[in-house]
Amino acid sequence: MQAGAQTTRSSLFRNLLKGTTLYSIALFGQRLGSVILLPINTRFLHPADYGKLELVEQSMMVISILLGIQLSASLGYFYFEQDSEKARERAASTSMMGAVLAGIVASIAGLVFLNPINHLVVLAFGQIDIRLLLQISFICLPLSFALEAGFSWVRITDRPGMFAMASFLRLGITIVSTITLVAGFRLGVLGVVTSSNTAIVGVACVLIVYFLKRTPILFDRHLLVRMFKFSVPLALGSVAMFIIHFGDRFILPHYRPLAELGIYGIAYKIGMLISLVYGSFHTYWSAQVFAVAKRDDASVVIPRIFTYILLLLSFCAVGLVVFCRPVIRVLTTPEFQSAAILAPLIIAAYYVRSISDFFRCFFLVEGHPEYEAACNWIGAAVCLGTYFLLIPRYGMWGAASATAITFVVMALIAITWSYRLRPYHFEVGRIVKVVMVAGIISAIGVAFPVQSRILEIVRSMVLVLAFPVILYWLRFATERELVQARSLLTSLRYRLLKNT
Repeated sequence: MQAGAQTTRSSLFRNLLKGTTLYSIALFGQRLGSVILLPINTRFLHPADYGKLELVEQSMMVISILLGIQLSASLGYFYFEQDSEKARERAASTSMMGAVLAGIVASIAGLVFLNPINHLVVLAFGQIDIRLLLQISFICLPLSFALEAGFSWVRITDRPGMFAMASFLRLGITIVSTITLVAGFRLGVLGVVTSSNTAIVGVACVLIVYFLKRTPILFDRHLLVRMFKFSVPLALGSVAMFIIHFGDRFILPHYRPLAELGIYGIAYKIGMLISLVYGSFHTYWSAQVFAVAKRDDASVVIPRIFTYILLLLSFCAVGLVVFCRPVIRVLTTPEFQSAAILAPLIIAAYYVRSISDFFRCFFLVEGHPEYEAACNWIGAAVCLGTYFLLIPRYGMWGAASATAITFVVMALIAITWSYRLRPYHFEVGRIVKVVMVAGIISAIGVAFPVQSRILEIVRSMVLVLAFPVILYWLRFATERELVQARSLLTSLRYRLLKNT
């Protein structure tokens, strides 16, 4: 019995690694697409055009949060609520149809209030007419919501391969459409918005067909009402996260020159790379945590998963902290290099935010979306308070410190509240070793800079390699993990020799 359980547990970890890898490929592809399109967009668009795009994106984000009510985010809870295939099909079908209905309502509301929305933009940002761009986005909202619901269903049913294929299809359509409309027909911002929505419509249609071939239409009105009630707190919480993420961009320029905002932006891009690492895992984990929490060995598996993800996050954080200075020195001019001093604080902030995200998943698992909303709004209140307290006096350092304080508060709330809902017993000794070693190495990297670029790169490599070596010396790994690691290395060596 124990051997069988161990086999099942090993399979879970393999699926976790496979899913995270496929999601990371998909997310990396999206970033790569932005790089590919950058030369085209910068050649055929003016800086003011980028401002229009930013306004359209932010406007549609807020409207989608408020009117879309995050309905697809509730699917995980209701999909695993009953251990019945028909009940799960009913939940998936209701979620998809509900998303389309919500999209239709949001689309009609957006088109009806198109002029007032555009007027608000004009009042806030000057004489900028984005009515046509908003109109295109509103028309496509039903399929945009359906696409979100489709991706949620793909993740929850553990189809990372399909997720990656759909993501790359969307990327391909976007690239081809942008080259055609922006570079070929010179449509400017209209071409970019049309390309983005064309990709949404195309991939949404593909996912809907894929969905309907595997799931019968079993709409449940009462279940939709329950999903709606479950989703409303999540939508309100998303508004709070929007404030946390973008509040500093609006407040900092009011107290400091734009040059400081530019340096802060560079440091922020480096710091948020830790989110890209965790985001790949979170895309898998936030969907599969509902099933994992129902396992008989969940009390063992979930703490072990946290130990592993914390190990990965810590290793990546150490790498970003010790390499950010030489990377910024190589890639930027001298006036931007002070960002290297600020970046470690932002890396630490998003390191803590990733831990918070892990624990906040349990709010939804236990059926308490209101906890998610409360945690986010407490974070938003702390964030705004510390922004106005620290930014006027300390500028970009105040903004970064406020972000770090906010995520620490949210992490403490998430850990405390999730423990009350389900008291998992985590591997405290191993966690302390990981955090302690990562903190010491990062502190050495920040406190003792090297002037020579070559020596700085060599020193950074040594510090990164020291992380696993010290953990091995501290006996972080269990005997079983060491045996499995040796077995994996032997298997990889055998495959390499066989292929050569």
